[in-house]
Amino acid sequence: RPLNTPDARSQSAKSSAGVGYRFAMGKTSAGRSIYYSIRRPGQRLQHPQAGAYITASAGRGMEIRESRCLKKRVIQRMKKRLRIIILGILLLLSLLCFAFLLYTGIYYHADASALAALESDETVQVTQTGYGWLFDGPSEKEAFIFYPGAKVEETAYAPLLHRIAEQGMDACLVSMPFRLAVFGVNKAGQVIRQHDYDSWYIGGHSLGGAMAANYAAGNPEKLAGVVLLGAYSTKDLKEDLSVISIYGSEDGVLNRTRMQEYERCLPENCGHYVIAGGNHAQFGSYGKQNGDGEASISAKEQQDRTAELILGMKRQNPVHSGSPGPERPS
Repeated sequence: RPLNTPDARSQSAKSSAGVGYRFAMGKTSAGRSIYYSIRRPGQRLQHPQAGAYITASAGRGMEIRESRCLKKRVIQRMKKRLRIIILGILLLLSLLCFAFLLYTGIYYHADASALAALESDETVQVTQTGYGWLFDGPSEKEAFIFYPGAKVEETAYAPLLHRIAEQGMDACLVSMPFRLAVFGVNKAGQVIRQHDYDSWYIGGHSLGGAMAANYAAGNPEKLAGVVLLGAYSTKDLKEDLSVISIYGSEDGVLNRTRMQEYERCLPENCGHYVIAGGNHAQFGSYGKQNGDGEASISAKEQQDRTAELILGMKRQNPVHSGSPGPERPS
């Protein structure tokens, strides 16, 4: 309490042993006063809580002088609390970073067939670049930029992109930070600046497809078309973009309700294709995915059909014309 309040005001009395002073320094939690005694004038006693000195005078009563000790203790307490708060924030950030690294450190790995597709052959030259991988086939005019799915090793899509490059459209496979395309939405710009093609297409799988669509929505003048594999766009895409949406009939990961909700973001001439017997994971080559349906066709069959549909878009015969209409099985 402030020392100049009635409860903390000094009180004096003569003791039977001689001149002395008795004063109240506060109260206990039970309401009882706490008294201290000073036997001689000039004796100083430090207040145990407020940090003030009480000095006995020769006359009546006592003189209470505030010391610098009070301010010093208040500052020390504030610094201590601030240190505790800062340490708590640092600990929380450390835990969040650890949880994030643990989450992103567990991912789907490319299988043996994917690693084999990274080898160059007579038709396709495969090279590692600063942004990921280039599948350089016979084409010199068109190229396809591909964003991988979340927590999937990018090389798992090598078989699909090798097929596309082999059949007439070079492919650029983009490596994403933490294997999450949300952290590399604009990486397509780096790819475009590095190569000299007349026409660029962009696409991706799952989260990669959604982020590829985000890039296309913000940079329509740089692109000729968009490919969504087991994905949907949450941003409006320009009507002059060629867009196709492909997913497997047994896809257990794709949110069909959200996909239908966001169909309004697609151009009217967007083509919708369902690969009969296909699922979510077989657009890549990384094994089974949690929550996915059981495919009744092989990954090779699903990827062959996907490559055919993507190349069909390049040949300007990608989708039905007019209003969207029903989804097309393939």
